[in-house]
Amino acid sequence: MTPDELTEMPTRSPGTVTALGDGDEPAPSPYKSMFRNGAILYPRLLIFVEKAEAGPLGAGAGRVAVTSFRTSQEKEPYKSQPSLTGRVEQRFVRPVYLGETVLPHRCVTPRQAVLPIDNGSILSPGKLAEYPGLSGWWNQAESTWNTHKPASDKVHLLDRIDYHGQLSAQLPLSALRVVYTKSGNTLAAAVVRDGSAVIDHKLYWVPVAAEAEGHYLCAILNSSTLLERVKPLQALGLFGTRDFDKNVFAVPFPRFDSADSLHARLANLGAQSEKEAASVDISGVRTFQAARKKVAAALVAAGISQEIEDAVAELVPLEAVLPTTD
Repeated sequence: MTPDELTEMPTRSPGTVTALGDGDEPAPSPYKSMFRNGAILYPRLLIFVEKAEAGPLGAGAGRVAVTSFRTSQEKEPYKSQPSLTGRVEQRFVRPVYLGETVLPHRCVTPRQAVLPIDNGSILSPGKLAEYPGLSGWWNQAESTWNTHKPASDKVHLLDRIDYHGQLSAQLPLSALRVVYTKSGNTLAAAVVRDGSAVIDHKLYWVPVAAEAEGHYLCAILNSSTLLERVKPLQALGLFGTRDFDKNVFAVPFPRFDSADSLHARLANLGAQSEKEAASVDISGVRTFQAARKKVAAALVAAGISQEIEDAVAELVPLEAVLPTTD
């Protein structure tokens, strides 16, 4: 066997396995019941858009010319379908935050999507028909969906985008929310300040009443201390642990209390982190994974990360997450 072949062989290292029986695990964080998964906005070809050339006459008053947003990650049967085009009323072209738009303590520009929501609710088919631009787009989308959806799937596209109530649960849209990524090798969390934006299913979200609570949550959720304690509970994939989902709340960190000095310190550190993260130049970065690493490195270099790790370790000591034993 050559030296090159030896370097490609699997290696072994110590790991941790946590086996929890009924009644062994500590009570979860109270935030477990508060966070919800975002909406399943799929097929993306039919929903996500980018601005298109409106032509010499323009898109019309109150409308915007759009076409389907295409990516190299599309799969059949939609990959080979033509793009949709239309002139949709501006109010129905909404920003959407996906997992790839969230970095540690920072959001980047959201995607845009055509969504039939207005005045805090999803439009009924009859109400949707009152808007010529929206109904023109949605009729195209429904036709493509009905042609290519699985034979076993009987729902309309309008129902599909509200699967398990994950879109309607966001309505009316909150102006201040915390989001975190549901999968990946690291977790990223940030504050979303946009009362018109929808959250995609690659994120979990919760509305917060105050900036301080948002910064407190982001400090905890972005910390390596939380990550290390959650890893034994994650699904193990080919390249390491993959899915966070709500396993993060097995670490029983408490609800934010502004009168608690440790909570206030974490909130302040979260605010500092957000400011530092916003100053990082990611214009030359090609992937969101690389952007996350660059922001994380800047927070380490600034000394903020270590202060957060120490505070989170104080907030949730290791023994607080270990199974109880007799």
